[in-house]
Amino acid sequence: MRFYYKVRLLFRNDPLLGLFHFIRKNLLKGQIKFKKTPDEINTIFLIKENDAEIFSFFESNKLYKRKLLQIANDFVKQEITVYQKKINLTEFTVDKWNIRPQAKEAYLNDTRFYWEIYRCKYLFMVGLAYYLSKNEDYAQSLIDFLKNWENYSPVAHDKVPYNGMEAALKLINLSWLDCFLKSYKNYDNKIRNMLIRSLVLHAEYIYRNYEISFYGLESNHSLACSIGLLYASLLFPSYKNSQKWRRLGARSLKRALKKQFTNDGVNFESSVHYHRFTFEMLLFLMAVYYANGVRIDPNIEQSVKKIGEALKALTHKNGNISRFGDNDGGKFLYDTGSVEEFNKLDYLNWFYDCTMSVHFETLIFLNIPQLKNFLLNKNHTFKVGGYVTYKDSNISLIISGNEIGTSGKGNHQHNDFLSFELYSECPFIVDCWSYCYTGNRDLRNKDRKTISHNTIQIDGREIVEFDENKLFEMLGDIKVNIEKAIDNEKMWTVTLKHNGYKNLKGGRQIHSRKFIYDKSNKELKIIDTLSGKGKHVAKLNLHIPQKYWELEENGSKLIFSNDKETFTLTNNLGKFNIANGSISEYFLNHASSYYISLEKKYIEQIEIELSITYTNQ
Repeated sequence: MRFYYKVRLLFRNDPLLGLFHFIRKNLLKGQIKFKKTPDEINTIFLIKENDAEIFSFFESNKLYKRKLLQIANDFVKQEITVYQKKINLTEFTVDKWNIRPQAKEAYLNDTRFYWEIYRCKYLFMVGLAYYLSKNEDYAQSLIDFLKNWENYSPVAHDKVPYNGMEAALKLINLSWLDCFLKSYKNYDNKIRNMLIRSLVLHAEYIYRNYEISFYGLESNHSLACSIGLLYASLLFPSYKNSQKWRRLGARSLKRALKKQFTNDGVNFESSVHYHRFTFEMLLFLMAVYYANGVRIDPNIEQSVKKIGEALKALTHKNGNISRFGDNDGGKFLYDTGSVEEFNKLDYLNWFYDCTMSVHFETLIFLNIPQLKNFLLNKNHTFKVGGYVTYKDSNISLIISGNEIGTSGKGNHQHNDFLSFELYSECPFIVDCWSYCYTGNRDLRNKDRKTISHNTIQIDGREIVEFDENKLFEMLGDIKVNIEKAIDNEKMWTVTLKHNGYKNLKGGRQIHSRKFIYDKSNKELKIIDTLSGKGKHVAKLNLHIPQKYWELEENGSKLIFSNDKETFTLTNNLGKFNIANGSISEYFLNHASSYYISLEKKYIEQIEIELSITYTNQ
């Protein structure tokens, strides 16, 4: 059966293109050498010298300024903070990869943790701190890092598992040094040539390691490669290799925008975090094009706008990003590293209306007039891609109606079919806030399972079975149907259905889930209908973060409240089961949750009705 799905995956994608790049990659194997590197770099000044608006932002946001200067002070001591873990850089040089001790802390055994170190986003932060303060210790620490850049670049050592996407992100972060250090006395031609050589080496690595799978499948990795190659070609427009970088980057970017996003702009990997990641990379590329006066294909520009508007639709009313699918853990735009910044998308408002507050993430775009009012102010339809959304002044509801993502491979897909998130001012019923690239295989697999999502599990089975040894593969056959929503003054309602439970021992089952929101009473009813043949056990799962809510039991009712809001839960089956659960707010950082469930045996058909009433003070 799995062979059948793999064959179908080949037909869905472009195996000839995959074969071509496989052969090409092997032909290009070997150490990258240069007879000559460019003499100059076309620095792209997204941040202009003595920009009053940037200084004003930090004067109005003293906390950001203190955090930024602390990041720079730590860096002077060769310390950085990654995913809220402070480390000394000298202990994480690439030559130590193979001799790492097995550590008790999960993050120290995690490839994704090391990739974040080697992406070097902190270089921008330290450069910005120098820009604001003119503290020469900050500039010199960047010079010292640049002298030893090979210690933190797998392209120079070939020991750490690496790929073209990581090299592209590293290239972009390294390139900021020329922007920030231009006026520093010790940034001479010798140091500048070190930077140029490093950038060219990373660009060549991307070109030789453009990422495409055996299936001919391109994803966020290949998109990052495309953006990295196009950006590198603009840094060195006269260099002999720039033309081939630009050609491959331009061709693959057009393919990505056509194949990796729906017509209304939703990324095909069934992960809202990866949707954000790809949008932020594309937004950066648009800014670079505009700053260089490069003509942009109107179709590309329109595609990026749709992707941004879709991301806004997948944002809750309180500004939190929806959390369906894998958490990439690698936000592209810059911030000071807090959990709140990672989970918030308030900065999107600036692209709708540039008179809105400036955010840390928008600082690099202040001098790009084309990005002001880049996104359209419009009401989103109830359906965007495979998601269904409803928002008003009280609640926001986002429902996953995806089929298997990434053109059927499901590499960042979870068993979250018909699952939902319900937020008010605080997150209430949440997706489990996912792991990705974790060194703990059990955690990664647990995160993909049906029981980790706010949906119905039947007979303890997965909606779509997956091989737990293949962490980025979910092959199966499932159809999800989304009916048109009814929306009027009194109520909003929509019904979704999936046919994933085909091979149950007792007989197949169809899961239909109807959402009915009574606007005047602020009551959401969720009616799950399971129908088919045989004897089964149905289990409803709900996940609620403890940090925002106090729980009170009143008979069969559950009352969740804080100082401002209350949610009351009832159901038609009896008493809820309550247990302690765990979610991940940010990469591998755990947070406690209430795990609420209902379980019922039935024959052939059952209807489960969950009622959720919202009140505010």
